Amino acid sequence: MIIMGQDQTIAPWVEGLLGEKLGPSVAVGFATQQGLQGAVVYHSYREQYKSVEASIASISPRWATKEAIRFMFWLPFVNMGVERIQTAVRKKNRHAVTFNRRLGLVYEGKGRKAFGDDDALVYSILKEEWKASKWFIGDDNEQEFGQRASG
Repeated sequence: MIIMGQDQTIAPWVEGLLGEKLGPSVAVGFATQQGLQGAVVYHSYREQYKSVEASIASISPRWATKEAIRFMFWLPFVNMGVERIQTAVRKKNRHAVTFNRRLGLVYEGKGRKAFGDDDALVYSILKEEWKASKWFIGDDNEQEFGQRASG
């Protein structure tokens, strides 16, 4: 189940798992019968550049269904109108590094000691890269998908 419109609940949940404050944001949660399993917080929105940073947290890989991942990209690219999504993950977090690569995000570089005791690995995906990926279901289907997925 996709949960929208509960930014004040979902964002603090992600912040608690990540151990950092993310600031003003839009959040989407992904739940199963066992409750909230994963979420994405879109923050550091830069309107003039049409870019946003995404922070992802989960307590189980079960949230990452094909529909959830499609929605995770649909929300910023179609609904928010961004052209670029960026993530920064701890170098030591091998699961996050692997997940970013499997999503098709492109490695851009390293922020040395950006997480204090750990380096940040920066990844991004551009709208045109998303449109060429398996996560895009076609321009004609995107509006209908967003309506169906968000309830």
